[in-house]
Amino acid sequence: RDRVRAAMSRSLQPLQKYLTTYTDLSDLVTLDKKDYVTRFEEEAHTTEEMKLEITKHLRRKKQVLAQIPYHVSVGNYSVDCHTFRNHMGNKCQDLARLILELISKIGRTKAMKLREEFTGIAARVQKKVTTVEGLYQTKDFIKLVPEQVAELQGRIEEMKLFYTILEGFQHGLSDEDFSTKWAVIGWPRKLDQSIEMVLKALDVEVDRFKEIMALEQEQFLKDADKMQRTVATFSKHTDLENVGEISAQVKVLQKVIKELQDKAADFNKKQGLFGDEVKNYKMVFDMSKELQPYAALWITSNDWLTSHQTWHTDPFEALDPEEIDRIVTNSHKTMVQLAKTFKDKPPMMKIVEEIRTQVEAFRPIVPVVMSLRNPGMKDRHWAELSRQLERPIVPRETLNKLSDVKPLIEFKEKIVKACEVAAKEWDIESRLNEMYTQWESKKFVIEDYKQTKTYLLKGSDEVQALLDEHLNVVQQLSFSPFKAYFTEQIDKWESNLNLVAEVLDQWLECQRAWLYLEPIFSSEDIAVQLPVLSKKFDKVNHTWRKIMGMAKNNPAVMSFCTTSNKLLDQFTDANKALEVVQKGLQDYLGDKRQIFARFYFLSDEELLEILSQSKDPLAIQPNLKKIFECIERVTFSTDGAHMLTAFHSSEGEDIPFDAPFPAKGNVENWLGDLQSQMKHSIRAQLEQALADYPTRERTQWVLQWPGQVVIAVGQIFWSRECEEALQNEGLAGLKRYAGQLHSQLLGLVGCVQGELRPHQRINIGALITIELHGRDVTDKMVAEGVSATTDFQWMSQLRYYWEENDCYVKQVDSVFRYGGEYLGNTSRLVITPLTDRIYLTLTGALAMFLGGAPAGPAGTGKTETTKDLAKALAKQCVVFNCQEGLDYKAMAKFFKGLAMAGAWACFDEFNRID
Repeated sequence: RDRVRAAMSRSLQPLQKYLTTYTDLSDLVTLDKKDYVTRFEEEAHTTEEMKLEITKHLRRKKQVLAQIPYHVSVGNYSVDCHTFRNHMGNKCQDLARLILELISKIGRTKAMKLREEFTGIAARVQKKVTTVEGLYQTKDFIKLVPEQVAELQGRIEEMKLFYTILEGFQHGLSDEDFSTKWAVIGWPRKLDQSIEMVLKALDVEVDRFKEIMALEQEQFLKDADKMQRTVATFSKHTDLENVGEISAQVKVLQKVIKELQDKAADFNKKQGLFGDEVKNYKMVFDMSKELQPYAALWITSNDWLTSHQTWHTDPFEALDPEEIDRIVTNSHKTMVQLAKTFKDKPPMMKIVEEIRTQVEAFRPIVPVVMSLRNPGMKDRHWAELSRQLERPIVPRETLNKLSDVKPLIEFKEKIVKACEVAAKEWDIESRLNEMYTQWESKKFVIEDYKQTKTYLLKGSDEVQALLDEHLNVVQQLSFSPFKAYFTEQIDKWESNLNLVAEVLDQWLECQRAWLYLEPIFSSEDIAVQLPVLSKKFDKVNHTWRKIMGMAKNNPAVMSFCTTSNKLLDQFTDANKALEVVQKGLQDYLGDKRQIFARFYFLSDEELLEILSQSKDPLAIQPNLKKIFECIERVTFSTDGAHMLTAFHSSEGEDIPFDAPFPAKGNVENWLGDLQSQMKHSIRAQLEQALADYPTRERTQWVLQWPGQVVIAVGQIFWSRECEEALQNEGLAGLKRYAGQLHSQLLGLVGCVQGELRPHQRINIGALITIELHGRDVTDKMVAEGVSATTDFQWMSQLRYYWEENDCYVKQVDSVFRYGGEYLGNTSRLVITPLTDRIYLTLTGALAMFLGGAPAGPAGTGKTETTKDLAKALAKQCVVFNCQEGLDYKAMAKFFKGLAMAGAWACFDEFNRID
């Protein structure tokens, strides 16, 4: 049985091997036709690209059919490939067909769009003309048609490209697509024929319109002549008894003259369109000027006499004081002007004088009527007025008709003064009522807040704006000399508005603090670490929820805020308590930052997130990159002891801790251990890689160690070998070593061309950048004849040494210990002569305990160069983007962190700080 199984297994091997011959078809097998054509359509290919794609599928069909036999014998088996062969061939054919259908769809869409646009142009050209203006608008449109057709003709050629491809691959069209295509191609000629017919018809219409206008002009001149005679004889009307009839006649004449003027303008417009001489119809405009004074006299006289009679018959309470003042003022003004116009026409002058006399006799009563009809007159004002005049003035009793006002004219000044008080008080009352109406409808927007089962105040800006506006109004009213009657209301409004303003300020302040603190103290870890502050916050939280529940039930702003003063006291007390909690929280965070300096570079929110999860060391993983820029995660032991055994970059580089340690106690303590062990581990890796360097091929060695370690050790050997060459053989030794560097670089190029993991490729790229600079420096020293290690050209380079069992970096007289900050897998800047000068300047400044401020235009690499020097020395470098709102407290906190962590900082946009 075993032998049979073994024999069967061996017999299947040729089949497995034969199966691999179809590997190149795997993409075709797995390809989804629907997804393919959808994606192809979205990519918006050109017609040429579509044609190539179709050809590719048809060619592949031939290749597939040639590649797959109908039957094949493989070892002991006969394989029937017929079904698979047909399926693959048909799939290639289907893919080509789908693209042809896509081309057909695109061509159809373009054709239908073109047909629609041509139809629109034709409809506009053939639009029925009913006016001269419409006729010439059509002619103007026809002039623009050739330009539109030229653009459409280009699109037709574009459409034809799609149909040409379909014809080339003998892809049939439906009857509708076929007719649409040829209809569109024929539209330009069809449109030209249509335009030719329309232009002929328009020429006929022009002649017809001219004939019609000639008849209208003839009638117009007759009507104008008749109207001219009527206006010329209008001065015969001198009887004021017939004022109503004459006024109506004047209005009819004005209407007719206006119609004649409109016709004259229409004739001139049509003459301009026809290209005829534009005639002057000045007489119809002269008629209007001639009639105007007579029209003003009779219409004004009629209005005055009619109104005057109505005022005397209507009840006093029905009189409109504004209308009386308007008519009296207008009538007097008109009669004064007409007195100058008709000074040489006694009959007309007599009418003017009569109306003016009546108006002037009535004018003294107007201010009295306007005062007494003031809407602000209340019973108290009527009583006060009666007292001042020593006679009863009571509407509907002693004041029924206009005639009852005439005896009061002698008291005009007293009446006007008393009623002015009423008007001012009415204004105050109106503004108070308006305020009441606005606040009655004003409600707080109280919305649910997440899953906290409480609410937040939203959209307080509208309430604040209304408060500011009405506080300003109340202040104005409080200074009014007429406020006496409303003093109590004004004071109450001022008190209520100020109370609402104070409540709103305290409310928003409390809400901001509560929003910041609520997620913090909802964490059990924080509550355990800060029991006193947590208890204080819980008390405020209870008050907050209670108040917000009340606000949700009664969102009316005024009633909620002014029911009692307790609300303001509650918010004030809550804010005092929250201020104590916030100060305590800041002190707590400050203590944590004192223990682990890198916490200074985190925001309060980020630090609190870390501290709130301190019970679970594994929860630190998402926040590690915020603390250690290049550490993506760390490895914890699986035995429950939470031993940290290694750290990893985001690109997948793994470095074991030199001495694994437990994540025990407070998070700030074991993060400090992590920082120390990271540096120790990098140093240990340097030492091991240094020892390993001579034992294996360099191209193998660069792939065995972390990228940072490879660069540092490579630089140590470059510095060592350069100095040995100079010390042993001088310039000749340096020349020989330059050749060695060239061959080393070629070896690295060979590495890049091989199979590498992503992080290895990044590391090799960074190494090539650094070693390319080393080669250039060596070549330059050779060219300049450097022969001793004391030459400045060599001393000015950034040199690495392994001394006293540690790595040191030197440049001229500056000496720095290699920092050991993990750099992960990052690229390095190409080092130019300018970069060298910046490095030399900055290291010289650091050796004298100074800082550096690289200056230059935006985007020239100031920040990146500083960061790259930090990488060269394995120092933590924090880039900080300065904003306008940055204050001295934030800067002090940042400098504390830098001093304690020994880190570098780049302050970008430093000039933004006030």
